[in-house]
Amino acid sequence: MKRTHLSILLTTLLSSHAFADGFSAQNGAPTITRSPLLQQYVNTISSYQPKTALLKERLQKTISYYKRTHILKTVNKKDYTVDCIPFAEQPALIDNPALAQSLLPTMITSTKNHLEELKKMGDNFDFNPATECPLGSVAILRPSKAMLTLKMANTKVSPDSMPTEDAPLASGYSWEQGMTPLGDLISIPTQANQAYFKGPQNQFVTPSSPDDHSLNQFWYTTDITGHSHEEKTYSVEFGIIASAYFTSTPSTSIFVFASIDNYGGNSCYNLMCPNFIQAPGTTPLGVPITNKNSDFVFQVTHATSPGFQPGYYLTLITRNTLASQQNNSTTLLGYYPNSLYVPVDRLPKNFSAGAEVFADAAGNGTIMYGNYANPCVGYNGLKQIGLTTRNGNNFTFSTSMGPPPYGLIWNFGQ
Repeated sequence: MKRTHLSILLTTLLSSHAFADGFSAQNGAPTITRSPLLQQYVNTISSYQPKTALLKERLQKTISYYKRTHILKTVNKKDYTVDCIPFAEQPALIDNPALAQSLLPTMITSTKNHLEELKKMGDNFDFNPATECPLGSVAILRPSKAMLTLKMANTKVSPDSMPTEDAPLASGYSWEQGMTPLGDLISIPTQANQAYFKGPQNQFVTPSSPDDHSLNQFWYTTDITGHSHEEKTYSVEFGIIASAYFTSTPSTSIFVFASIDNYGGNSCYNLMCPNFIQAPGTTPLGVPITNKNSDFVFQVTHATSPGFQPGYYLTLITRNTLASQQNNSTTLLGYYPNSLYVPVDRLPKNFSAGAEVFADAAGNGTIMYGNYANPCVGYNGLKQIGLTTRNGNNFTFSTSMGPPPYGLIWNFGQ
């Protein structure tokens, strides 16, 4: 009897140890079968009535995902809920186990070697996954009602597109980008680049305008001409956004976005579609920024060398303005695989940086201001800001010079 009990105990310990780090996919029944609260969430979102066929399809994929995954830990915050998911079961990998297995050795080594740096980075946000989630897991926000039902929370509009009856919200966009004095977009074809943003807490969306957003970002783009001679845009985008898309009240957070189909239905924010592979222990996309003294440096590297999965790797650096340079934090957030952009001529190549405001009505209080950006690392010519608006939705703006390394200061708002 004792031997049987010991055998069961050893089996249990070995099984627990195998998945204790949270990197690998787990065996057994998914979390929803034993979690009334998760069942309640799935039942709640099942009752939503999205306005478009695309949103209905995305809602069903979200429901299917939560019925299959194993949640290692759930943390309920006032304005959002975070689930700690095994790295191999995040949305981009749960249906691609072969890729997940190939990534595991690198992810395990990197996460364990950089754990202290991950903890330090997480202190800038309302939730720190490196201290609050099991080792090796990925922290993701449960999609809000806005992300599952609102069109503007799921799409962006190509700067070259014009408002149509199907996309009337395009008329609410205003954006600015780094330009030459002749009005040409500064876009530099390099393998790696970075953009600096200061004071992300200054971005604002009024609670009475939940469809609005303001963001600053950098992006790689490729414009190609198809057989119809229509220009198509494909991009990798990364930056800071103020919105009510991810939390129940407006907040400011980091975000990623990829246009893999000319800003169509397969392009979306964060992990709402299985495009972005997030590294373990990194800050959940959409979680509010709480450190008001940090500036942000965003870097992208298009890696094609041996030892890396080909793709666009995104790195976040925070700089505490009240501390010494040694207190900077640097973490790799994850990457977009090259395979998303097949055929190869769709791979984003040209770097630029800019800012964007969507407001359903001019003067409604959506603001972005006080953000530093150098939109053209490696460009030595004269720089200015180019502003574009739709339907007279004008925003006041001005520019000035900031201390190194920030360069141009963009003041952009209402």
